[in-house]
Amino acid sequence: MTALVAIILPDGRCLALAPEALRAALAAGEAFGLAATPPTKNAAAPERWLTSEQIADLIGVHSTTVEAMAKRGEIPSIRAGKALRFKFSEVEAAIGART
Repeated sequence: MTALVAIILPDGRCLALAPEALRAALAAGEAFGLAATPPTKNAAAPERWLTSEQIADLIGVHSTTVEAMAKRGEIPSIRAGKALRFKFSEVEAAIGART
């Protein structure tokens, strides 16, 4: 049984090649002026900013309570105009530190 090398394509599909076939494909690419590039780390998607209503639903309190907690500095937030925005991971860490 021959070992295979799995390659994850940008569209999410998987390509399995024998090592010899992979070497041949890389050599053919180099013949056309293409260089093999090292794999890149998948950057995590940026965390979304949530509204006070969304945070309230997630932690089980009313949105005015979330806004009051932010005003007192108990949970981190930013103000965008009149709207408050929160990163859930930061709110979760702040609430976890309180308990």
